[in-house]
Amino acid sequence: LDKGRLPRLPMHILMGVNPKAMLGKHYSEAAYNLYHTLQNAYITANNMLKSKQISAKKHHDNDLHVQNFIVGEFTYVWKPAPKGCESRKFYDHWKGPYEIVQKVTSHTYKIKLAQDKFDIVHMELMKAAAPPDNTSPVIPPNQNATDNNTSSNDADSDSGLVEIRNEPEPEVQRRYPVRNRTQRVPYQHAP
Repeated sequence: LDKGRLPRLPMHILMGVNPKAMLGKHYSEAAYNLYHTLQNAYITANNMLKSKQISAKKHHDNDLHVQNFIVGEFTYVWKPAPKGCESRKFYDHWKGPYEIVQKVTSHTYKIKLAQDKFDIVHMELMKAAAPPDNTSPVIPPNQNATDNNTSSNDADSDSGLVEIRNEPEPEVQRRYPVRNRTQRVPYQHAP
């Protein structure tokens, strides 16, 4: 009570109830009415919350890109930048490749991080990867290279090693002239 009047609370405005009419003649009747009014408000709010959850899930599922992975495939996993990272902008978020060990649910997979370490990851945080190449490629010996070898290179030719030469690539004819940042080149129309 404030100066002999009943306060009008935001709850009274929302429920559309006059505080004087709410009290009635007896306080027990007012408490009973308040209890049932609050129960109805709770039920209404709960029903609205459930309908909004269903609506939000429907919108989320429309934008969802389902990826199905197979056990044994390799994937990259998105990891957030750690707190101590100086440059979050240039942090490489995709880690891996990791092997998928098990499909836990329709959208989550168990991946093998290390020898005895595993993690469960949602499919939205995964993207397909090629299997890691732990072996160096086998280069077949070149017949012409072994014929031209001298007797001093017989040990190398027996092991099957071949010399690989990095030859410069041919000059590419460009449509527009390459320019230095300080050099000004007039624009030329393409032929």
